[in-house]
Amino acid sequence: TSAKATASAINRLTNQYLYNIAGKKYSGGTSGEMPSGTVGDWIKQALQVLQQLGYDISKIDPQAIALIIQYESGGNPSATNNYDSNAAAGTPSIGLMQTIGPTFNQYAAAGHTNIYNPVDNIVAGVRYAISRYGSVSNVPGVKAVRSGRSYEPY
Repeated sequence: TSAKATASAINRLTNQYLYNIAGKKYSGGTSGEMPSGTVGDWIKQALQVLQQLGYDISKIDPQAIALIIQYESGGNPSATNNYDSNAAAGTPSIGLMQTIGPTFNQYAAAGHTNIYNPVDNIVAGVRYAISRYGSVSNVPGVKAVRSGRSYEPY
């Protein structure tokens, strides 16, 4: 999957560059279409859980979720960041959306409490993003990439 993630990043950066030299901003895939592949399957399952919880999933951009996953974990549900300030404080960022334990626990849905489970991690990460930023599309890293800047961790 890292080769696929690298190819995707190269494609995104190439498109961003082409749009930038034309004086435009690359959207990074804001169509709301479901991403393909395994990550897309996990996002689809997470959106079903969120819908069952009462979220209006028509307002949740699956491409924004995929973008966060791409930058935060490269699509690896077992990813653990042992090198940032969260890790230094004893709470490393874990999983697809790179949530820390306390945040995951606060936003996990009943029956979806395994931080390493990709669907559970997406559900908690999306609920956190909506609570903190109003939507996944408003996460600073998503906004940055979609306006041609570097990703900013959330």
